[in-house]
Amino acid sequence: MSIVSDSLPVQKRLDSGEQFNWLVLEFFLAPEHDPYSSWFMASIRISDLDELYAAVRASGVPEEAVGIPRLVPVALREWGQRAGYLIDVDGTQLHLIEEVG
Repeated sequence: MSIVSDSLPVQKRLDSGEQFNWLVLEFFLAPEHDPYSSWFMASIRISDLDELYAAVRASGVPEEAVGIPRLVPVALREWGQRAGYLIDVDGTQLHLIEEVG
C-alpha cells in the first residue's frame, strides 16, 4: 500500500551541494509487525514543511490524534522547530521537520 505515491516537490541539500527537486515517499505493509507497538522513527527535514504536509494531507491521510495511519499537525515543538508527524500503516513515526536556513 502506498500512502503517498506521487512525487512531491521539495528541495534536498546534499553535502556535495547537489540538489534534488522531488521526493517520493512509499509505504508498504509489513504484516509481521504490530503497528500499535512499533517504535520505529525517521526524520524528514524540509524547507517547505507546509507544502509537504498539505500534499500528504491531500493524499487522504487523516489528521487525527489517534489511529494508524494519521497526521499530527505542524506546530512549534519544545526543541524550537516547527514539526508535524506522519504515522504510517506500520506505526512508523516520520518526523516532518522544517529546515530553516
